[in-house]
Amino acid sequence: MRNAIWWVASLLAASQARADPDAGVVECQIIRVLPDGRLRLSFSGREDNAALRGIQGAPPPVDYVNIVARAATRHVKPAGCTVDSSNPLVVSISVYGWQDKSGDVWLDLATLLLDEGAAHADPGQSWAVERERAASRKRKEERRKTTEKR
Repeated sequence: MRNAIWWVASLLAASQARADPDAGVVECQIIRVLPDGRLRLSFSGREDNAALRGIQGAPPPVDYVNIVARAATRHVKPAGCTVDSSNPLVVSISVYGWQDKSGDVWLDLATLLLDEGAAHADPGQSWAVERERAASRKRKEERRKTTEKR
């Protein structure tokens, strides 16, 4: 099963991202998920391994790989990477969500992973810890409501 996860993860491909140097967003392609949860990325003409800002490094569960795969293979709009730290390399990745009347809606990949319970927050990132706690409370409440209906 674990080998299947890495095989699927290695097939990830994303459309190239828009480049917006003024906003710090660069062209970015997710190549694969690494066994420690970091991502292999291609950006600015090079490939490198990077951690997602706010996500604790750990072997990723299946949901983590699946969410990253869905984000990486959406070809509607490109993803965008912002380098938050270079040593070690830490990035924020914005993925296209949908378009509404006001324009494109972009989602932070780390926040999406935390909201879905597919990753754990980096304890040093208070925003991520709070997001993970809120998502956990929401999932517990939804489970409680589901069991009450039975």
